[in-house]
Amino acid sequence: MNSTQEIIAAADGSALGNPGPAGWAWYIDDDHWASGGWAHGTNNMGELKAVLDLFEATASRPEAKLRVYCDSQYVINSLTKWMPGWKKKGWKKSDGKPVLNRDLLEALDQALTGRDYEFIWVKGHAGHALNEKADSLANGAARAYQEGREPAHGPGFGAAAEPTTAAEPVEAPAVEVPIVNAPVAEPALSDVALSDSAPSESSADAHLPMQEFTAAEIENAQRGVESLRLSGLLRPASAVNAPDPEAVRTRKEQLALAAERAAERDAKALARQQEETAQQASSAAQAEEEDDLTGLEEFAGLDPNDVDPAELLGETEAHAEEQAVEPAAAPAQTVEPAQVEAPVKDAPASAPAAPAAPALNPEEAAAAEQLLESRGSVMEAPQLESMLHERLVWVTATGKSVSRSSVLQYRERAFTQQGAPLKQGMQVLDSSSVLVMAAVATARGRVSRSSIWHYDAERGLWRLRFRQETPAS
Repeated sequence: MNSTQEIIAAADGSALGNPGPAGWAWYIDDDHWASGGWAHGTNNMGELKAVLDLFEATASRPEAKLRVYCDSQYVINSLTKWMPGWKKKGWKKSDGKPVLNRDLLEALDQALTGRDYEFIWVKGHAGHALNEKADSLANGAARAYQEGREPAHGPGFGAAAEPTTAAEPVEAPAVEVPIVNAPVAEPALSDVALSDSAPSESSADAHLPMQEFTAAEIENAQRGVESLRLSGLLRPASAVNAPDPEAVRTRKEQLALAAERAAERDAKALARQQEETAQQASSAAQAEEEDDLTGLEEFAGLDPNDVDPAELLGETEAHAEEQAVEPAAAPAQTVEPAQVEAPVKDAPASAPAAPAAPALNPEEAAAAEQLLESRGSVMEAPQLESMLHERLVWVTATGKSVSRSSVLQYRERAFTQQGAPLKQGMQVLDSSSVLVMAAVATARGRVSRSSIWHYDAERGLWRLRFRQETPAS
């Protein structure tokens, strides 16, 4: 799609008091923007109204793709994840309480129908040009209502206005996370649901049989994987099948720089942590620190000032109650282990051909997990380091996020599984990732564990990329 068929905008809301005088605004460029508000409203009302007015204002250009930059996880999750479930339940949440802002959500449901759009999350107040402008306009509208005057409503979009190409966002340090493209929906992680039905012929990457998991355990696994997708840390196979060479080159440069910065931060943080530990007067305080694996307070490779761990997991305090995602109705296809065939090498050909990527064997990921749990506390440091991905994300059963460096330093506290898993299941996520779900007994009690193992084809080994543990109910 060429640039003349795109409308690029930012939408934001503001409330002084929350609830209190509230404003909303969307901004494309200085000739195309709008704002408004209420004398009494909430920040979420403003966020939703800004998106709604943007879609209504641009309805005269249905052929143009609308790209919306938004700093509200609540808005993006409401429109792309939660709304279908709310509608099925009669606009009730999972706890039976009515959904807030239903009138705005119903209007948005209609406004989005038939439109080609994409929501892109950006971190608020981080220098993103369009987001900063929309935020300023929304805040100005809220202050106008606070002072008892009418805000500037702006020129709007205009029936004859052309989709803009001049408002491309200025490169800024904000983290941009593409969320959803309406015409091509990302498949939800409903594949971890169970089924007794026979596999279809198309299930070449067959799912191994899984014992019964509770709805809560499946939901925890869904949240963990979805958080990686929202943050751009986990991409579906279709996203990397045919990458743009320039994008790949740029991404490699960014990753190299990020890895260098991460190594420096890890070294500094480790030095600080060791110094603080030496100064602690109470051995009880040291034991508590080790129990919680709180050695370092940053994700490996990610600046804690840029990424909020709560946002990464989709569990911000303001919207934690909205996070219950109903598992999809369609269960996943399963097959018996005997039906999983080992890759067969092709006969030698007269002309060389590009080798096809080998099919993943989920059992190998499960074996790597068992090795890590049984030997992780005593194996040689180089072997343990090779099994932990440089950008490992680990969420403990207490809800704390720890770094790879902390896991390596407190390995005897990290790997405390007792015996074999009480139950276990595996799921192929994409061409290089496998989800391993397990219920295990540990020194601290029974936990439900979701782990994503990444196959490093260059090294020929499995590496732990993500782990989340929750106390078993």
